[in-house]
Amino acid sequence: MNKVDKSSPIPLYIQVEEILKEMLFSKEYSNNFLPNEYELMNMLSVSRDTLRKAMKNLEIQGLIERIRGKGTRLNQKPEKINTTLSEWHSFTDEMSKKNQNLFYKYSIVEYCEAPEEVQNLFLSDQKVVKLIRAKGFKNPDVYFISYFNPIFLLEEDKDFMNGNFEKLYEYLEKKHNIIPEFSYEEISATMPDGDISKKLCIVDKNIPILCRKRKVYTLDNILIEYNLGFYRADKFTYNITLKNKIEE
Repeated sequence: MNKVDKSSPIPLYIQVEEILKEMLFSKEYSNNFLPNEYELMNMLSVSRDTLRKAMKNLEIQGLIERIRGKGTRLNQKPEKINTTLSEWHSFTDEMSKKNQNLFYKYSIVEYCEAPEEVQNLFLSDQKVVKLIRAKGFKNPDVYFISYFNPIFLLEEDKDFMNGNFEKLYEYLEKKHNIIPEFSYEEISATMPDGDISKKLCIVDKNIPILCRKRKVYTLDNILIEYNLGFYRADKFTYNITLKNKIEE
């Protein structure tokens, strides 16, 4: 277990938070309760206020649960985000329809060289607009990387390049008359690499993630966007609705 470094510029409560995360996912405590408050204060040599601030952050992140009369332990039933594959929505729209407000959001827009896989999809070696987004309720729960077909010249749209839009597909339709009609989805479970782990605040590297590849098309079968979505598997559930088509 790491120790608190009181000479470090990193605030004590953040150091304590990281140490507690390490403890929560260790073999000793992953299925057991943490030591009580007094014991933790002595173990970490910190004040009650520092410890409680760190604990509060872990509670906000949904990592711990407090059981009256027993103590604090790793949350055995973390809050999950539910989505469906019976119809197609943007992530923000779908969460809004469920009255689930996203509090954590950030986005970055770049004009850059496309990876070979993207060049092959767009049948072009031109630079592309790349949109990076992270969204969640308290911390990043989903992380998206989108590449847009260079034929739409989105790099010439200053508002788009500056990220001055709230709902992506609504903006594309109103500003550019680009209307997404359908998508092809490929979903798989995988282990996160170091970069994705950091983006999604994954402490336990043994927790898999859901990787979704999405190709979004217009009604005329023109590829608009190639999107890679990474979802925390411990916080996200896909619900799939299938209908039986009976042939007469």
